[in-house]
Amino acid sequence: MENYYHILGIPEFASISEVKVSFKRLAVRYHPDLHPNDSMAEENFKRINEAYQTLSSQDKKAQYDEILKYLQMQEREIYTAATRRSYYYRRKSHQERSAREAAEDKKLNRHAIVFTFTFLIYVFLVVKSMFAFFADRNYQNALILYQKGESEEALKLLNQGLAFDKTHDGAYYLRAYIYREQAQFIETAALENFSKAILYAKVYRKQYYFQRGLTATTLGDIALAHSDFDIYRNFSSATDDEIELMAESYIKLGSYERAQNSYDELLQKYPNNKDFWYGRARVCLLAQEYTKAHQAIEQFLLHSPSKEDALNQIIDYIKYTLEKPELLPMYYQKRIDNAPQNIAYRTAYIDFYIEKEQYQKAMTLLNQSIEQKAHADFYARRAKIYIDNSDLDKACQDWREAQHLGYKGSDARLDFFCKDDDK
Repeated sequence: MENYYHILGIPEFASISEVKVSFKRLAVRYHPDLHPNDSMAEENFKRINEAYQTLSSQDKKAQYDEILKYLQMQEREIYTAATRRSYYYRRKSHQERSAREAAEDKKLNRHAIVFTFTFLIYVFLVVKSMFAFFADRNYQNALILYQKGESEEALKLLNQGLAFDKTHDGAYYLRAYIYREQAQFIETAALENFSKAILYAKVYRKQYYFQRGLTATTLGDIALAHSDFDIYRNFSSATDDEIELMAESYIKLGSYERAQNSYDELLQKYPNNKDFWYGRARVCLLAQEYTKAHQAIEQFLLHSPSKEDALNQIIDYIKYTLEKPELLPMYYQKRIDNAPQNIAYRTAYIDFYIEKEQYQKAMTLLNQSIEQKAHADFYARRAKIYIDNSDLDKACQDWREAQHLGYKGSDARLDFFCKDDDK
């Protein structure tokens, strides 16, 4: 056990103010920024900082001083006993010693060595157990603070606890959780702490692997995420929520086959769950397995309480997330078939073909829509297509009809060319 006072170059049991003065002097001398690429300076700075962290705290210094005093007292007793024995045997000359005395001397020396060694082991174990106690106490208090939402304070306690015991797996696990949840989202630090939790765990902790897998997913580490999820599944049964989280992680990683297998596992247990069908549909769409995707979408629509909402969800996903407009017509038509009186659905489908400059298909839909229900939006759109095709008579006829039905929009070309016609 290194003497922190000696490291800082101050007398033993010096005051905290002396500790701070010495630390500032040594920190300036050995700071890594002043000695780049100097491993010796970096190691000295770490030792100085470790000593300062203990001796600058009133509570930690008091505990450390008690341990130091105890060790010094034991050392003095051992030294006194050894001195007395040495003096006793030095009084006699080597010639006067009998064979029995020589043997007894060796025996006493062996006993002294064994006693000293045993005592040092005992002291080491006592100190280690005390440090482990302080570390675990900090961890328990940090856990309470974290549950209250005081993450910053919890993090401070965890850091202090790990200074006492660098093998506390629970502290590393909780610290990783806090790092991952912080605003700056320190995923690399979270991954490092999850790894240390796994390294120092005395028994298998399945959640350590699961949470590290989720963190590796965010960092895009495919191999580590796959490995951790596989270990987790091999050694324990996963809950439905965990399987779904793994499926979504596989989607982020582009591991679509694994994602499909995860959703298939869920659907075997819950064949009527719309969310799982939606998840499987998304995976198949991303994997460009469109036949499977359409089958999954049909099941999603079948088990959704609102088919209209489900269709809107599918269309939005294809349009904005997947960005595969060529897949939209089928679901635009399904939405119209499901709600034939909804004008907005029809105009969205028509506008899709207009934006794609597929005017013939747009015109077919407009004619069908006008036959079913005369609406200003339909006439206005058809008028714009007519004028694009230079059919001014039909364009003005539809434009007047749209305005008659209450269309409030404007079009510079139609307003200009159809003005005289109105007169």
